[in-house]
This record gives sequence, structure tokens and C-alpha cells, in this order.
Amino acid sequence: MVALLVNVISGIMILFVFLLIIVFDYKNSKNNIKQIKLICLSGTLVALAVSLNTTGGLILRTVLPFKIFEIRIGDFVLVLIGFICGGLLGVISGIATDFLGLLFLTNGSPCLFFTFTSILWCVLPYYLVLTFSKIYHSKKTFYLYLPIAYGLTSLIITSSDPIVLKILYNYPFPWWSMYLSRIIKYPIDLIINASLVISCYSTLKQILNLENQFKRIYFPTDPQSLQYNKVCNIEVRK
Repeated sequence: MVALLVNVISGIMILFVFLLIIVFDYKNSKNNIKQIKLICLSGTLVALAVSLNTTGGLILRTVLPFKIFEIRIGDFVLVLIGFICGGLLGVISGIATDFLGLLFLTNGSPCLFFTFTSILWCVLPYYLVLTFSKIYHSKKTFYLYLPIAYGLTSLIITSSDPIVLKILYNYPFPWWSMYLSRIIKYPIDLIINASLVISCYSTLKQILNLENQFKRIYFPTDPQSLQYNKVCNIEVRK
């Protein structure tokens, strides 16, 4: 009964996020979902994220002495999916990542809450950075916003996980005791994965023309954006 309630609430939250993206980011989502290269790239990044979170995590658990840590080294790839492929493909990729990850776990059971957290990794940092950039945008501040957005997303997910795990599995120890390992791991995770997000995004933005795509969506009056829109025959949002 408890698991069913968690799944129902999580399913409603997934639907809510999906509807928000459709309503407020429809034009960009519609444009991204039509690009075959972005669909293929999102599939490749999903496969990479699943591989890093499962296979890579298992390898590290056998090497590192800290068995209590949940090692997910592929979360930074999920963040990249949002920045490269947009919100709608981010939602789809988050769902695919969670369900594909279950195939690698012998004791894995589907829970929509963890599907929801995968979706958050894909879309929340992306929209946080875009919101910050609407307030003030420059090349330097953009790379400051990336680790801030990653840190906020990680904080939300990290703080909610122990409570849900306690409710689902009824652990004999109190839920607050599970925060100890997360508090220790949080700064390490933030430094490593935020650095990976920045370095990977910097590498990919020139190859995939991400900077022009970013300006086209949220700074349509920029001269480079106007030229890009004209070439791509895209209507400028007013």
C-alpha cells in the first residue's frame, strides 16, 4: 500500500513536470524532438549514463573501502542531456535511464520516485541555468551557474532519498542516520561531477553549436541569434 502511494504521487509529479515543459517550453521542445541527431545523441548519452551508474558503480564498490556510499558516476551525463537535447527529450531520457538501469540490477524493482529523480537530473539543472541567465548572462557567469544548478539539484535529490527509502523499505534505523554518508559524499560529488559537466559541455558546445542554440531560445534579440534563426527558418519568440 505504501509503495503504491509513493508510485502514484511520483507518477503525478512526473506528469506535472512533463506538462510544465509542454506549456512553457513548447516551441523549443517541438524543434528538438524533430531533430534526428538530438534523438540519437540522447539515446547514446542514456546508454553512457546507465553504463557509468551500474557497471562503473559496481567496479568502484569493489575497489573503494566505503561500502555505505551510493556511487552514481553517470549523473553528470544526465545533466548534459538536458543542456544538449532540451526539456522534453530530457524527460524521455530520464525515464529510459531509470528503467534500463533496472535491467542491470538483479534485485531491482521499479519505483516511479527514482524515475522522477532521473528526470530531475535531466531537466532541473538545465532550466535553473536558463532562469539564472535571464537575470544576468555572460560567458563567465554561465559557467558559474552550471555548478550551482548541479549542486541545487543534487541537494534536492539527496535530501529526499533517505525519507522515501525509509518509507518504502521500513529500515530499522532512523531515516536521519542515512544522511551521514550523504553529507560526507556531497562535496566530493559536487566537485567531481560539476567539473565533468563544465568540461564536457565546453567540449561539446562548439561541435553541436550549443551556444547559438542557447541564445536563440532565451536571447532572441542577440545579433548572432537573429542570424541563426534566419538560417534555420525559426520564428523568434516574442
